[in-house]
Amino acid sequence: MLLSLSGADASWPLHDHSLPLDRIPDVIANVVDLIVTQLRTRVVAQALKPQL
Repeated sequence: MLLSLSGADASWPLHDHSLPLDRIPDVIANVVDLIVTQLRTRVVAQALKPQL
């Protein structure tokens, strides 16, 4: 997912949905931030689970 957000492949679909071109970089950056935050949360939760 993160790699697919790294280029024009992500930009044009956003523009096709009427998002102004100047907002696309911020939208992509916010999506990446959300993904990274969720991954970190899952890693921490997994690390805190008791090992069986």
